[in-house]
Amino acid sequence: MRGNRNSKPRGSVQRPEGPTLNSHGRKAVDQIRLEMESAEGAALQDLLPCHRCENSLMAGKYISLLVHFVWSTASREPWITSAWEGELYKVIGGILRKKNGKLLEAGGTRDHIHLYTSLPSTVSLAEIVNVIKSNSSRWIHEEVPRCRGFAWQEGYGAFSVSKSSESDVRRYIQLQKEHHRRRDFKSEFLEYLGAARDRI
Repeated sequence: MRGNRNSKPRGSVQRPEGPTLNSHGRKAVDQIRLEMESAEGAALQDLLPCHRCENSLMAGKYISLLVHFVWSTASREPWITSAWEGELYKVIGGILRKKNGKLLEAGGTRDHIHLYTSLPSTVSLAEIVNVIKSNSSRWIHEEVPRCRGFAWQEGYGAFSVSKSSESDVRRYIQLQKEHHRRRDFKSEFLEYLGAARDRI
């Protein structure tokens, strides 16, 4: 009895449907595959330095947090004199360094101070102000004669500074004593608040 014409002999391997390739065609396909893999590999190698660069750049924290602080003495009493004002700013600079911050500029008059600072991301504004006020007050009580009753006001102003405005802020702080020959702290602060509001 004849077998089914469509049946295949035992042990035969069924090949996928479609055109068959001779040895020349197979070599051509293999060559194309190798070229593609080589091209993909080269492209990947080209990208790897960028990935390494990105990973190295993002491995740490890169922060520019520039803040201009201003606050007055309690009741705006004229406690601060030129005899010890410079030492006060040195003390404040040391306080900031212990908190991984930096004092970039400082100035003021007898009843208030301005501080231009670079701050870390690890402390809040309220915390850094509290640390500066409490430690600088202690230094004044201990080191400055006749200033045992010294105190800072409770409030403060804190204004972020863009790098492009840095030179203007520095000059503004440096010229504080000249500014206040024409106006008092209250009018200055209200004007500064208005300018800050207009920039928002």
